[in-house]
Amino acid sequence: MPTSLSIEEIVLDYDPDELTRWKSGDKSLAPAFMARPDIWLTQPKYHFGEAFVLRHYHRKEGWFGFADYAIGPQYPKSERRRVGREELERRVPAPKLAALRALRAADPRHRLGSGEPDLFLYHPDGRLMFLEVKKQGDRTSAAQLECLGQISATIVCTVGVVYLTPVGHHRAPRSYDVPIP
Repeated sequence: MPTSLSIEEIVLDYDPDELTRWKSGDKSLAPAFMARPDIWLTQPKYHFGEAFVLRHYHRKEGWFGFADYAIGPQYPKSERRRVGREELERRVPAPKLAALRALRAADPRHRLGSGEPDLFLYHPDGRLMFLEVKKQGDRTSAAQLECLGQISATIVCTVGVVYLTPVGHHRAPRSYDVPIP
């Protein structure tokens, strides 16, 4: 059984004008199925990457998903995360989700959800995917990579890191060796 998983970053280009419009309050970039939480208005400069990546995967292959969800028990009263958590619980087989939650709970560093990927995606054909989203200046942390490895090992689905870069900026995809529990 392998002890690590190799993940090659997916690099996506975005139009800088879309980011400018997002920061000024235009949230039309988000796919229609995606909830538009109040936090988008109170933190207008954040969450562009999650909406951009969800739109990309929805248009490209018909994926749906959530930026607001929680794998574990953290944020039990969060209305913003409720629908995403419920969808996760519907789509991930209960024994696999229980195994992931137990693995995460066994390490005190992860009990509050540290390292959980930005996006939980699902496809109508039953496939699941979890993605960490980064853009210029962001780095993928060890906790994020560890969580991707835990998800890959327990849920047995696609995991990845998506890096966003403005059109015209070149970035060679990075590779990550992710530990598998």
